[in-house]
Amino acid sequence: MIRSLAILWFIATAGLPAAETDLLRFSNGDQLHGTFEGLKEGPAAIWKRDDVAAPVDFKVDQLRHIVLRGGRPLKPLASLSHLALVNGDRVPGTLVALDDSSFTLETAYAGVLKIPRGQVAMFAPSPLGGRLHYHGPFLEDEWRMANASFPDGLPPAPKEGEGGEQPGRWLFSGAAWYWPGKDSGTALLKDVGMPDRSILRFDVAWKSRLSFAVGFHADFMKPKRAGGEDAKPADAAPRRLAGFSPGDSTILPEIFGNSYVLQVFSTHMMLFRTSVGEDGEATVERVQINGNSIRLGETGKATIEIRSNRLSGGISLFVNDEFVVHWTEGSAGAGEKVSYAGKGSGFGFVVQTDESPVRVSDVMVAEWNG
Repeated sequence: MIRSLAILWFIATAGLPAAETDLLRFSNGDQLHGTFEGLKEGPAAIWKRDDVAAPVDFKVDQLRHIVLRGGRPLKPLASLSHLALVNGDRVPGTLVALDDSSFTLETAYAGVLKIPRGQVAMFAPSPLGGRLHYHGPFLEDEWRMANASFPDGLPPAPKEGEGGEQPGRWLFSGAAWYWPGKDSGTALLKDVGMPDRSILRFDVAWKSRLSFAVGFHADFMKPKRAGGEDAKPADAAPRRLAGFSPGDSTILPEIFGNSYVLQVFSTHMMLFRTSVGEDGEATVERVQINGNSIRLGETGKATIEIRSNRLSGGISLFVNDEFVVHWTEGSAGAGEKVSYAGKGSGFGFVVQTDESPVRVSDVMVAEWNG
């Protein structure tokens, strides 16, 4: 009954803008806007909607997330310090005491909490090594899309029944971005967020064989347009959508500008420098390493973490919290700068093969102490 109600409300409101600020995400992928009223015995979440006469109870074992206020806190946490419990929950707080039976946390939301030691899996006093710069996605308008076939920006989304060749678009839903698996070529970008020493961490899930690129420390500089700056799309030959084939890297500078781009496949990965010179010419160079094998499978999910230091030239990759590889982009003497291709603070994602649905969620950017 719970699942039927959720599906019914989801279908009825899918095309309407949500006036409510809270979001309920079910374990089967359904979602429901409304207002979170609290918890009751069962345990169950109490959910209120303007189009329903009385609040409705949902069993918590059928819920995945409850997102409050669009994911924005009333007040940001002063620290990322937290306890990780054995059931997967995280309890933010500062450790003030520890003995053989319990952890004692000082919290801004519930005062002093004492948690039995047997319920604690890990204590993380500084899990990301520095200040958090971004966590999401919770707001669609913090991101933008780009496609190499449309250097002046994507055209308006077509109305129902309209034809013509159109670029694919990422879909935002319930604190995640989804690539539906149609023609490749459209990137999902965030213009700012990455400091010089940075950790970029995100969850990615996919169906069919994975072919996925991540650009980081990108400035999104545009290459010189064929025919000169005065050339207009209307003066050129009919546009042909610029998609990707697995392993293709030629279009990457047109999307990310001066950047590093990590290509991740089901069995291996590659790192590229992408550059746009002062003359507007775009180049791509592969960063060489001794080994590049990984095992992700044709369908699955993974947590990807990229640690990059623009000041020293170091770049490290972790998959599912396990170290994979480290690249060193040159070394500099006293008073010299490291030759580092990434000139900006932006990052983004692009799927590089057709018919390969992808979900990106739980994106975090933080300062790295490396």
